[in-house]
Parts: sequence; structure tokens; C-alpha cells
Amino acid sequence: LNQFASVAEKHSRRQLRALRAVQRSLCAGCGQFVPSHRKLHYNDPLYPTFDHVDLRSAGGKRHLSNGLLKHRACNQTRGTAPPTGCDRIWLASNAKGLADRTRSFKPWFKGGIRNPQSLSDREVFSNLL
Repeated sequence: LNQFASVAEKHSRRQLRALRAVQRSLCAGCGQFVPSHRKLHYNDPLYPTFDHVDLRSAGGKRHLSNGLLKHRACNQTRGTAPPTGCDRIWLASNAKGLADRTRSFKPWFKGGIRNPQSLSDREVFSNLL
């Protein structure tokens, strides 16, 4: 993100990145791949969006526990309709994945401090086998 991005915009990007990792870049609406926002125009129907399962107009918050990664078109198709059973299943799956995820993907923090949650190279390769 550039230095002029707002704090809210940076927070939104982090939430979408977390949802992308947990959902494996799949849209919760149609099940198709969700491309990176960097490759698309903001108004593109395939642009990644944060879908509020409990609608904001009904008091739903913008928390990871209330969000799904969807294409803009899939998010707009649902509109203000109540969440479907599939939305609830995706939400439960995301909750499990978010609970198990590492908070940071960086192996080292600034100042040379090792991230205790990151895997060593040996652990990464042993997990692949």
C-alpha cells in the first residue's frame, strides 16, 4: 500500500488478504477464483469485495467473523437478501481457518527479531512431503 492510503483502507486490505488466504482465493458466492485487486479496475465485476454476512444496515460489523470474500458481482447479486446456508457454511469454515492462521507471514520482524509463529525452512519442507 502506498503511504497515502488511509488507515481504514489498509485495514480493509488486510482483512481481504486474510480472507483470501483462508478461502484459498475462492469466491464464496460462485466458487470461482478471485483475482488480485491489483489486476482489476475498481468497478470490474470480478473485483474482490468484503461481503457482510450480517448486513451493515442490520447492525453487522466489518469484522473477519462477519465477512466473506466475494466478487463484486456476487456481492451485489445478494444485495440486502438474508445470508444463505452456503454463506453460513463458508463463515464457519473461515472461522476455523482464521483461528488456525499465523498472524504474520514474515519470518523476521524489524530489528532482527524472529517471528515465533513462522515456520522454519525445515518445517516448511517437511510439511510439503
